Amino acid sequence: MSRATKLTLRTASGSEAPSAEPTSFAVFKELVFDHIPLPAWFVSANGREVVANHCWHEKMAILAAKTPEGWLSWLHPEDKVVVSAAWAGALQHRLPFHHQVRLALADGSFSWHIVYAYYLESFDCWLVKFFDIDEMQMAKVRANDDLRHSKSMLDASIDCIKVINPDGNLVDMNFSGCEALGVNPDSGFGMEWLNLLPREIRERGRKALKIARTGTNARFSGKSQLPGSDPFYWDNILTPVLGPDGKVVSILCVSRDITELHVAEQRFKYISEHDDLTGLYNRRVFHSSLKKYLRTVGAQNTSLAVMLIDLDYFKLVNDTLGHVAGDHLLSVLSKRLSRYLPEKAFVARIGGDEFAVIFPGLENREQLQQAGTKLIEDTCKPLSYQGHVISFSLSIGGAVFPAHATDSTALIKAADIALNELKRNGRGGICCFEPSMTQLVDTTRNQLEQAKDIIQNKAILPFYQPKVRLTDGQIIGMEALMRFYNTQGELCFPGDIWAAFENYALVERIGFFIRDRVFADIRQWIDQGLEVVPVSVNASPVEFMRDNYAEKFLQQMQKYALPPELLEVEITEHMFDGRGAGYVFRAIKLLKDKGVRISLDDFGTGYSALANIRDYPVDVIKVDRTFVSSLSQGKEGLAVIKALLLLATQLELDVVAEGIENPEQREFLINEGYLQGQGFLFSAAVPASTISKYLANLATHKLL
Repeated sequence: MSRATKLTLRTASGSEAPSAEPTSFAVFKELVFDHIPLPAWFVSANGREVVANHCWHEKMAILAAKTPEGWLSWLHPEDKVVVSAAWAGALQHRLPFHHQVRLALADGSFSWHIVYAYYLESFDCWLVKFFDIDEMQMAKVRANDDLRHSKSMLDASIDCIKVINPDGNLVDMNFSGCEALGVNPDSGFGMEWLNLLPREIRERGRKALKIARTGTNARFSGKSQLPGSDPFYWDNILTPVLGPDGKVVSILCVSRDITELHVAEQRFKYISEHDDLTGLYNRRVFHSSLKKYLRTVGAQNTSLAVMLIDLDYFKLVNDTLGHVAGDHLLSVLSKRLSRYLPEKAFVARIGGDEFAVIFPGLENREQLQQAGTKLIEDTCKPLSYQGHVISFSLSIGGAVFPAHATDSTALIKAADIALNELKRNGRGGICCFEPSMTQLVDTTRNQLEQAKDIIQNKAILPFYQPKVRLTDGQIIGMEALMRFYNTQGELCFPGDIWAAFENYALVERIGFFIRDRVFADIRQWIDQGLEVVPVSVNASPVEFMRDNYAEKFLQQMQKYALPPELLEVEITEHMFDGRGAGYVFRAIKLLKDKGVRISLDDFGTGYSALANIRDYPVDVIKVDRTFVSSLSQGKEGLAVIKALLLLATQLELDVVAEGIENPEQREFLINEGYLQGQGFLFSAAVPASTISKYLANLATHKLL
């Protein structure tokens, strides 16, 4: 039907309308219809004949053609069935018609429109208007494509992404979220989000949701575990989505699987808190745990004790059997401590061979003594390692809260004071803190400070006590003895700073300094042409603990170009059985091999059997002054003197009797066969200047 075609309107019965009606229609078309700004039609009552307005012809460019289907022939094939049925119903019942359709254009493409049709009873026809929604529809298609793309991206994410409405109901969730929470993706959601969380973390989730509803980001972590699967750990971030009015319209919840991170953090936490070898807690955890224990027992008005435990002579095990054996001993001891301590007790390894125990319920030193003694009995049983039996002992220092201290630092210090007191008087057993020990600590601290001062001020100097031939008092040797001047200028003895000789750093510096002064004196006497006799220097047990004593000694000897036969090192018998005995043995053997003589001081008072003396690389034994002084007390003292001389003679060792203070002792020793001695009878220790005078007249100067 062309634009010039005249539409004959018919009544509902099919007869032609009165002649006035076309005229009325023509006027309506000209004055109204053609000026409608939308494409529009008049369609005959039967729906087949169409008259289009100007806007239609200008915008739609559809080639009109009269077909049995009428305007329905311009529909997209996919729309025809549904639209045709709806149009037929509208025609039949004269009901308004409203539908989205795709109309064919002249170029063969289709354009989306909304069709509105109203039956005009006065003209017995339909007014049909078309709204172009093609761009809107295409935008919607693109939006849907974008949405599908976004949905695809969300489903591809390993994070669990959920959209929650402000009421807490689940609106949407990606595939990862459905899988993690066991929700069917086709369920339509709508369930309450909190009910999907494990019960133990719902309260955390509820608090986070409450915060997010206020427009603030919220975060919480938790664990989820489906039946039959391993647990997963999640970090959950809730981000509110705001509408144009600033109100929360939805909440985006992103849950990230942090299981690997959680496992790594737990592993790191374990490593940072535990000793790798024994599995016990370490020093840091011990200190923090002690503070927690003290808060608890303080609030309950109860008590506890702290024990500091040293594994005695552990280094000897490492030196003789190897570090693997030492590690085995530590592991076994750790297991025994854990097994025999009460369940409420806390045990930690706080050092190489050091352990600490927090023991709740102990109220006084008697209970502490009893508990420590039982712990030693339970744990200090010999163990075997690769065919070797390892016997060991423990030294325990203990203190009680609140009897001895009211805070963790003071309590540990008190236990440490007790442990040091025990080690100072011999190892093994338990020592409980007593307030009087604090005075000893102060004394120790003062002595250490004094030792540092005399080293700094070079106030150390050697005095020399002659060794003589007993028969005529001829000087045959000397023992160098340390002396120092205090800040008041008073001459002091080593006993005034005894604590320094238990300190590795200080005793090493003191020993080095005194040797240097002695070697310098010997060098000076040689250069002066004096007849020099052998000089012995004392070595402290602690000096050997760095395992470099012999090397430093020989370096100093070479520095002053001294012949080794003029030098002698004095050690004590118990150094062969104490800590670092292996270091001592190696050092004196090296020195002896280089020509330096070795003297065993205070012989007869140590821990070794006399028969073991043959295994020691020594040249001289010095009989302790206690045996010499006991000569006047009867047969017992005499028997010891005779036995020691006999032993030395059989082993071809020289013997020096110490502490000879009167002529009677000298005569007695001579009669028993002793040839050498020293003591106040002959000379006290004197400065180097006096010795120079002795040496200048050595052949004629007798100390009798």
